[in-house]
Amino acid sequence: MRNLPEYDQDKLIQLIQRGWGLKILKITPFRHVYRLETNLGIRFFKPFHLDEAKLQLIAAAKEHLIQKGFTQCIPFISTLDGKPYLRHGKQLFYLTKWQEGHPCNYDNPFELRKSIKLFAKFHTAAREFSSPTKIPDYLGEWPNIFQERFDDLKKCRETALNHAQSSCFEKFFLNKIDFYISEGKKSIALLSESQYHSVSKLAKKVFPFCHHDPVHHNILINGSNQTVLIDFDYLIQDLHLHDLASLIIRNGKSSKWNLKRCEFILKAYYETLPVTWNELKIIQAFITFPYDIWFLARARYIEKKPLSLNYCIKELERKTRFENERQVFLHKFLDLM
Repeated sequence: MRNLPEYDQDKLIQLIQRGWGLKILKITPFRHVYRLETNLGIRFFKPFHLDEAKLQLIAAAKEHLIQKGFTQCIPFISTLDGKPYLRHGKQLFYLTKWQEGHPCNYDNPFELRKSIKLFAKFHTAAREFSSPTKIPDYLGEWPNIFQERFDDLKKCRETALNHAQSSCFEKFFLNKIDFYISEGKKSIALLSESQYHSVSKLAKKVFPFCHHDPVHHNILINGSNQTVLIDFDYLIQDLHLHDLASLIIRNGKSSKWNLKRCEFILKAYYETLPVTWNELKIIQAFITFPYDIWFLARARYIEKKPLSLNYCIKELERKTRFENERQVFLHKFLDLM
């Protein structure tokens, strides 16, 4: 998580007073944001580190969701001149109400169910969106994305084979990579055999968008056991199946690929937004691709990030530890419908 850069708090207080007209009683750095005690209550104040177009997109998406009846997100508080954020030099800032709560625990069935239903409601509202700026568009692009990542895996294998200083990681990696290349090839075939193109074509008529980061800490459970969706920094235009498949993968990894957990997720989601057989086959293709292995291999061999050998070995061990369970899960996945 990004740490806060050094800001002069007196200048920040002046900035907030000028931008929103608030009287600041206390300002407290809290991870990557500030907690403000003001004359109007507790507020959340954040320096935004992406570009202005992204912030405009997030503000518009939240406004759209609220207009569609999805109120389980936290809208920006407009500045005195009616803008959803404040620019000071090159830095952008925004303000919202402070939301008390704890991150969702996916291992808690009560909280998992509430979170899945939250996403189903979110996806129901996240349609017919007219973005004020360019939104990353994945809709209809899965075959290209899968193929690019599949090609990456093959490049990483070649790089590992020709590594100048072959290490124990390379031996470990090369012992595994052919299997995961075959998994990538299988996922591309499954996607090709599915109704992905027709489903995507229909979706383009309703302009759906996804949260694209459904980690547990982006769902808060407040004191009234209500769920709130936060952190919209990675919004994309895509099928709602992208978020749903990501939720299945995250819960699969944390539960040693427990099929009952997956069945629980699909049933909870279905109560609000039904999933068809064709959509389930698209999800099957998505969850078959060995994303974790691709991510680690790409970081080491293509992006050449300065990752320690020990870290890479531990990560590869962790990511492959429950592969047998994952294979049983994938084999029986369609039986859940």
